[in-house]
Amino acid sequence: MTVQSVFAVLFVLCMLTQLDTSQQPAHDYVVVRDSGAAKITVRVHTSQILLVQLSSQLGTGYDWVVSRCDASLVEYKLLSDQESRLLQEQGVLKTAKSGHMAGSAEPRIFQFRPLSSGKTEIEFHSIRRREPEKVDKKLLVSIDISR
Repeated sequence: MTVQSVFAVLFVLCMLTQLDTSQQPAHDYVVVRDSGAAKITVRVHTSQILLVQLSSQLGTGYDWVVSRCDASLVEYKLLSDQESRLLQEQGVLKTAKSGHMAGSAEPRIFQFRPLSSGKTEIEFHSIRRREPEKVDKKLLVSIDISR
């Protein structure tokens, strides 16, 4: 092997160690998508992040909210569009094949981080913010969290 070949190999190895890994998911994700079912059961480990992807047509005034969640077992948040796009770029979430059209359904992504092991249920309601007592749809996600 020539000196130039050795330097070429070293250069390639150095470049590989400098690759940007920021596009790689930092966590192990479990993704649950809205299937139209009234109840979904899922198992997760405390080291995993649960993502619940619900379809919403915001133009109708209805949006998904978490109506019941045990804060001692999981913490949650609704992901921003930017956070959702990042997960799509990382391949964690699948994107719709057709482009976004005005009035079409939009995904709402809720992130749940398990805090300890146990069993819990998370209840979602599709409501209008101005009429919170009027529930359009309900979804119950039953979670079994293990270490």
